[in-house]
Amino acid sequence: MSASGTGPVRLRVTYTRRDGDAGVARTLREETRTLRGSTAYTAEVAHDPGDVACGERAYLGLVVMTEPAAGNGPQVSEVAVHGPACTAAPTPSHSTASTPDATPTPSPYLTGTPTAPPASSRHSSPTSDPP
Repeated sequence: MSASGTGPVRLRVTYTRRDGDAGVARTLREETRTLRGSTAYTAEVAHDPGDVACGERAYLGLVVMTEPAAGNGPQVSEVAVHGPACTAAPTPSHSTASTPDATPTPSPYLTGTPTAPPASSRHSSPTSDPP
């Protein structure tokens, strides 16, 4: 910025943000600085506008003006900033029923090992001869 003399010049900076294509611009912050002693000035300005949500777009703006007014009027700049890509939502896993063990679980109420009775104590079934 340049001035016609070394007198004080008030620099006004306004930071804006507009969310989405149809969003309304809102003021995030305003700054005022008084510059003096020169006829040319360079000023660095910075403000964190916050994060942009995944898959969304925001327009960040800067309005700069001086008092007394500059010959070319207020300067306005706006830039589109895209949020990061969204990751797919995790798909719930469908668990399958577990296959039961092939080996039966022994009952806690039985003790010992079942055995067949001795051959001499077995009951034999009567057989009949065909007629």
